[in-house]
Amino acid sequence: NSENLMKAASELVGTPYVFGGDSPAGIDCSGYVLFVYAQFGISLPHSVYQQAKMATKIDIEDALPGDIVVFNDYSHNGIYAGNGNFYHAPQRGDRVKLAPIFTPRFHIIRLVDINN
Repeated sequence: NSENLMKAASELVGTPYVFGGDSPAGIDCSGYVLFVYAQFGISLPHSVYQQAKMATKIDIEDALPGDIVVFNDYSHNGIYAGNGNFYHAPQRGDRVKLAPIFTPRFHIIRLVDINN
């Protein structure tokens, strides 16, 4: 459910960004989404675009914590945390963090029914 997804997402805060990484040793944006969702039995490809293609686009008004934030150019993604914030693995030299979604050019996707 949404609460469990948020717990799993928050547990990786502080993990260093590593391009191509998909574990707590080092992680990139789509690797982060992949790793969090894998804990709930959901297997994802290591690609923002490929992850987005597997999901349903939803209105921001309907977004729930645990949904996925995808930048419109597929350059980045993260896990929606509510109130305009998301958990994400930003870039080289940075770490996984909770931060405001810093662009208006994004959409929200849902992979699974996170109300369950």
